[in-house]
Amino acid sequence: MENKVGGKIQQDFGEKYNKSDVIELKGINFKNKKITHSAFKNKFGFLKVYAPWCPHCTSMVNDMKFLGKELKKENIAFGALNSMNPNNDMLVKELGVQYFPYLFMVKDDGALEHVDLTSHSVESILDTICKKTNEYVNKSVKKTKKAKCCMRDGDNIKC
Repeated sequence: MENKVGGKIQQDFGEKYNKSDVIELKGINFKNKKITHSAFKNKFGFLKVYAPWCPHCTSMVNDMKFLGKELKKENIAFGALNSMNPNNDMLVKELGVQYFPYLFMVKDDGALEHVDLTSHSVESILDTICKKTNEYVNKSVKKTKKAKCCMRDGDNIKC
């Protein structure tokens, strides 16, 4: 898909997530500000709303792919939503996206909570996932889930 931004044609980089464990979401995968995609069912998750022209978004691609692969076994789903896809316009507005990348934690019921990171690093994302999943588990009436606290160990993630 090509997008015109600032009079220039920009190639969409959503295909960089192909053959990875990061799900490229579309507006149809959401209802009432919740993710309905099956990959997120009963799982905690992390969502990045991006713009193809955003250098910070582009710099996160490899880290998102790494985390998506490593945390899949921990039942944490990773998703990306292209803000420049015209089919996502209404959703991007509904989600209150103000800048890029705009990041969300996904609760196990699909609900989204906007999060700001100290940096866009793997470590910062892991720290946010740990803090937020602890928060969600502690507030839950059902104590069937555990918080997901993981650390980077070289080329691996240990939880």
